[in-house]
Amino acid sequence: MGTSLKTSGRILTHLKFVRRSLLTGLWCTV
Repeated sequence: MGTSLKTSGRILTHLKFVRRSLLTGLWCTV
């Protein structure tokens, strides 16, 4: 249970980072 929670947290952090980088890329393009 704890390991799965840690994995999901890592995935959420990764998704958040990817979304931020994508938004930054869009702003740079515009």
